Amino acid sequence: MSYSYKADLAILTLTVLVAIGWVTSQLGTGLMPPLLFTGIRFSVSALLLTLFCYKQLVQLKQESLWLAVKTGLVLVMASIVWIYAVSLSEQIGEGAFITSTKTLLVPFIGYFLFKISIPGQVFFALPVAVTGLGLLVLDGNWQFEPAQVLFLLAACLYALHAILLNRFGQGIPAMALTTIQMYLVGVVSLAGSLLFEPISISMTSDAGVILCISIFVATCLRFCCQTWGFKHSEPNRTAIIMILEPVWTSLLGVWMFNEVFEMQGLLGCVLIVLALVITRWSPFRKRVVTGFE
Repeated sequence: MSYSYKADLAILTLTVLVAIGWVTSQLGTGLMPPLLFTGIRFSVSALLLTLFCYKQLVQLKQESLWLAVKTGLVLVMASIVWIYAVSLSEQIGEGAFITSTKTLLVPFIGYFLFKISIPGQVFFALPVAVTGLGLLVLDGNWQFEPAQVLFLLAACLYALHAILLNRFGQGIPAMALTTIQMYLVGVVSLAGSLLFEPISISMTSDAGVILCISIFVATCLRFCCQTWGFKHSEPNRTAIIMILEPVWTSLLGVWMFNEVFEMQGLLGCVLIVLALVITRWSPFRKRVVTGFE
């Protein structure tokens, strides 16, 4: 099997691991406070990754360290908003599709912050995504639920983090950058848990198992697949495969939590996936809007 196909398999595995992360986060926040769960997950994961990038961290220049910290603070905000959304949500599948709209938000945030031209396919995808999002989140009363608002806010923050990372993270080794930002999320979450969450030290066996799966499978193994897969896979194929992330999450939600999608919500999910495909489809990529520069 060629490197290309192995890389595609790694990316496909990555999408499943991301979905597992959604499930373990939903289960974990049901057994312990959200910030405590996030703090333990990312702190332990960062410690494990440090074993593989210690030399990179030691050799990192102060300027690079500061850039990693500044961009990491946005990831801290995104992770905290996301975990609270998961803890409030009754459907992780719905949350995964809402969060996946970050792909469409990246070009607009990039334009407003740094005047990066917006690819033409985004304007084809935007009305499709907005329609899908409306069908997915608006019920008969035409009101957003708190978890849905938080998922949308998390999508905006993840998009902002992607832009800042692309702008300021160049030249910083990927594993060192990820480890530093994991430390930030873990430490800030643990500090927030001590300040704002009730102290509950009773760690059940179920919570321990979920934490281990979250740390070793949904975080560390996920990062290994992501790093190796992104390095060897063709970018366009990688982008298409990553669309499966909310699909696997929805299927796991149906299997694990008996989640049910109404026809309106299901149509919304289909439209969001279609919008994500449009943003990555080469015929649309040939048309680039330059008037916004």
